Amino acid sequence: GSAYGIHVVNKYYEDVRSESEKESSLKLALSEVGVPVILAGITTLIGFISLLTSNLSLIKEFGFFTACGVLFATLIAITFLPAVLSLLKVKRRENHNEGEDKKEPTEEEGIWVIRFMDRWAAFVLSREKLIVIIMIIVFISALAGLPLLSREVNMVEYFKKGSEIRLAEELMEEKFGGSIPVQFYVRGDIKNPFVLKQMRMAEKYLSSLPDVNDPQSIATLICELNDVMNDRYTIPETEEGVGNLWFFIEGNSILDQLINSQHTEAVIQAKLGTVETGRVIKVVDAVNRYLENLPKELIKVHLQETDETVRQKLEETRIKRIAEQIALDVKGRMPDYHLDQSKLELIVAKGIQESETAPTKLLAERIADKIGDYFLSDAADIMLEERELEKVKVAFRKSPLIPLLQRGNLLRGNPSLGEVKMILSSNIDKETVAEDPEALDYAAESIAAIISETIREGRVSVILSNLSRFLPQELLNDKEFTSDLKADVWEVNENLMAISKEEYASIFGEENAEKDRIILSIQQAGIAPIYKELDRQLMRSQISSLLIALLLVFLLLWAQFKSIVGGLISVAPIALTILVNFGVMSYLGIPLDTATMMIASIAIGIGIDYTIHFTSRFKGEFAKQANQRAALEKTLETTGVAIVINALSVMMGFLVLMMSSLVPLQRFGWLTALTMFTSALGAITVLPALILLTKARFVSRS
Repeated sequence: GSAYGIHVVNKYYEDVRSESEKESSLKLALSEVGVPVILAGITTLIGFISLLTSNLSLIKEFGFFTACGVLFATLIAITFLPAVLSLLKVKRRENHNEGEDKKEPTEEEGIWVIRFMDRWAAFVLSREKLIVIIMIIVFISALAGLPLLSREVNMVEYFKKGSEIRLAEELMEEKFGGSIPVQFYVRGDIKNPFVLKQMRMAEKYLSSLPDVNDPQSIATLICELNDVMNDRYTIPETEEGVGNLWFFIEGNSILDQLINSQHTEAVIQAKLGTVETGRVIKVVDAVNRYLENLPKELIKVHLQETDETVRQKLEETRIKRIAEQIALDVKGRMPDYHLDQSKLELIVAKGIQESETAPTKLLAERIADKIGDYFLSDAADIMLEERELEKVKVAFRKSPLIPLLQRGNLLRGNPSLGEVKMILSSNIDKETVAEDPEALDYAAESIAAIISETIREGRVSVILSNLSRFLPQELLNDKEFTSDLKADVWEVNENLMAISKEEYASIFGEENAEKDRIILSIQQAGIAPIYKELDRQLMRSQISSLLIALLLVFLLLWAQFKSIVGGLISVAPIALTILVNFGVMSYLGIPLDTATMMIASIAIGIGIDYTIHFTSRFKGEFAKQANQRAALEKTLETTGVAIVINALSVMMGFLVLMMSSLVPLQRFGWLTALTMFTSALGAITVLPALILLTKARFVSRS
């Protein structure tokens, strides 16, 4: 806004000589400078109003209130300022007759800016081709740097090194996994084991992403409880199993942070180990791709109720899923390790086959030993004599039940209580259970569970043994990894599984099943997607506001000069200024953020002022002299002085921001000052050079 007042005052003092000339000089100043001031105000308004196309309220508010300020500055320059000048006394200046020697320089000649512009005019008017060549070189250099322009903003770098907030964030990233939360919003029956398994799978995926740390949810708590109670870090197969573990955490205050009271909504939480927007956006994009492929509806399938052909297809689906989980566990700990997932699937499938054909004798011995340990423990429901205990162990060791279960555990399920009870009753004296006949039933239940658990453990051990020859030893030495690996493989023991509608239709040849449907949805939430959207809106706002502003300014100048060439020449210094701004940012590694993106609009708003004032004055001088070089020289010595003074004053104002403790404000300050410098330089260098090369045809036509 100061430019408008400077041009009015400069023109007034250029013409006024005495008190009697005050009124006429003011009228002359307003008649010659008033229209350029109004045009400059309108074009500056366009530059800032173009920011209203942004979807970001911060940018919109900046554009609106700055436009209001420009409007008020324009009105003050053409109303209030002339009124004030009319009240001030005129300092009388001595006029020298033409040809008279000047022993002392006049006050006007003594001003260094005027002396500088005299020499500058001589330079520009004699080297217009060199100036245009330099402009083209700068233009190409700046254009070449645009691909290097970064939108990756590290907000920690907004603060000086050693500042408390920067040190605190670095400590959070190094010691605690970061401070920015990553969150998934989950809807469904949260107590359903298959919903919990999908949540657990999502946690594994998050762990596999760079910069994502410590994912956790209600699924994590259930796994930890199952690990303590049953020595496996898995989600139980059935709702009853989940309910038994849920009992231990029911009413705990931590549940309020993870699920709602109706158990229909939950969150998965993790931490981002960076505040750099580029890396945050990569995580957001990766998560979005993962969530797009997640099924919205699952169908529960009982393997023991299917025929052999269908069961084989379901087994293949499950093996693929197990391999995916193992691959995620590996990637989460060794991101650079390449794992062949197809080979992993073959190893798991081979392990399942080997577990069903493994020597039965060793398995039977292990089961017999565990049964013996049970009867010797305090948990036993029957106290056996040593003779009876040995008979029971031998009976189970030789029972055909063990190899049958080993070969078809998934088909038959757990051993029946009747079969186990028959073996016990045949080898335990009747007197032992005479006092408490029901004790035999309780013992049968415990032993059936021991048999089933031992067979399942054996199957998993065979598969893990095969995998150990395929996976890096470094991972096998990690207890958490081996625990997760066992949990992944444990799924081969389960009779229930859930598959997507598409998988169900492919395997069963039906569209869907009316029963056993599980509905769930997982959405990304939290601050990370906001970073992503903010980045997208920043880029969109930058492009749209620049294009709209440049187009409207060009149309306005085209209308003023009634010439396309005139419009293009007038816009050229502004376009060069914007390119130089982005070029400097590119080569110095300064990112495009909410502060730096507004500089281009400022360049248009202020740079166009210089262009309009220069071309308007040149147009007037050219009409008087009909000599383009003389008109340009006069324009540079008058309006050029006002442009330089205005640019210097505005630069000083923005350079004050260099004293800020915030790095973005420092960058905004010196980049805007640089923009003022290049805008002014373009107006008093590039613009007259282009006018000379075109021989001012657009001015003569207008």
